[in-house]
Amino acid sequence: MSVIYLISDLKEHAWKIKKALKPGGVYYATYTDYNGNPSLPEMKKKIDQNGSVPMILHDLDDIANAFLQEGFTVGIWRLIPDSFIELSQPDRFFQRISHRMLYEYEQAYIFRFVVPDHAD
Repeated sequence: MSVIYLISDLKEHAWKIKKALKPGGVYYATYTDYNGNPSLPEMKKKIDQNGSVPMILHDLDDIANAFLQEGFTVGIWRLIPDSFIELSQPDRFFQRISHRMLYEYEQAYIFRFVVPDHAD
């Protein structure tokens, strides 16, 4: 779940996934495109200070294009909550509830990458 933000070289990652899967194999990856979320600067600062790998700010095109260039069929679906969102105060990453709602309803996605049946 949501680890693509830790991968700096998406082209290499797509190549490795292609080599690891059988023809017709499927790889699912979730991603939150925090670009445009007002809490991003503080969130990135926390992740970069506390993680062993810095947060990489890909966008949806970066991810899709890396896999398309490897010949994958690429699909995307917006992840939308199906129930109430539990809130806490203070929130670990979001400065305002509206920033959290932006993430929950507009910025969370799941990609489906399918290796062609005739993979190289």
